[in-house]
Amino acid sequence: MKGGCIVEPWHEVVASLEVDARRGTFLHPVPAPGSATVVWTDPAAAPPAAEASPQEVGDRSARDPLTGLACRAALVRSLQEALDAPVESAPFAVALIDLDGFRATNQGLGYTAGDRLLHAAARRLETCLRRGDTLVRFGSDEFAILLADVQPGDVSRIGDRLQAALSAPIDLGGTVLCPQASVGIAVRSVHHTRAEDVLRDAERALGRARAAGKGRSEVFDPALDPRAATLSQLEAALRRAIDSEDFRTHYEPMVSVKGGQVTGFEILLWRRSGGGRARR
Repeated sequence: MKGGCIVEPWHEVVASLEVDARRGTFLHPVPAPGSATVVWTDPAAAPPAAEASPQEVGDRSARDPLTGLACRAALVRSLQEALDAPVESAPFAVALIDLDGFRATNQGLGYTAGDRLLHAAARRLETCLRRGDTLVRFGSDEFAILLADVQPGDVSRIGDRLQAALSAPIDLGGTVLCPQASVGIAVRSVHHTRAEDVLRDAERALGRARAAGKGRSEVFDPALDPRAATLSQLEAALRRAIDSEDFRTHYEPMVSVKGGQVTGFEILLWRRSGGGRARR
């Protein structure tokens, strides 16, 4: 007798059994003879779930879990890559979109309604993207778009299209809301050397749009902010001078009138002009 079955001496046991090793019971009814395999199933010994690769983990962490969009860091990387190309061959602009009154929506309708609004806004902005554009969630109620291959004359029309896409009515759990957004756009210029430079000008344009009222779009214009333009030009010139090692330092001793002793030094920073002369 084998496995509870009476068989001829030359026959093999034929029951295929799956047993829960913890409970000592069969997982399935014992079948009729026909197989010679006995499989012991121990839940604790089950193979572990496949671990995500570092790239998969990085991709998930780089995306906003609510909207599924890339986050700010992805925009900064893309901006810097675009800035590495010559201005003439890689024209682009950055649009910052701020949902007007989002805080009031959260407070009045609840955070679930606010999340629905953010998710809907992301999907609507995606419909405005062209080939090569990049949409990210920039902040709690802000989005940003890297507009590839765009000319200065096109940005105002793009801003209007973004606002039109967002302003359609949306049902937030029984309350219909017509969202409005302020949009600030900065077009790449020769004064932009870092991603932060472009984002700073887009923020300034967004600030002007907010100050003008809800549902406005503004394009950064250096002529409207001469001090900002001057600072940008000065910063760009200083960076070029540092890269070309155009600065020299001079140390002038400070001498005590009483004892004639050197008490310290004054450090002067000089920059060579185009003609090779040093100037203070």
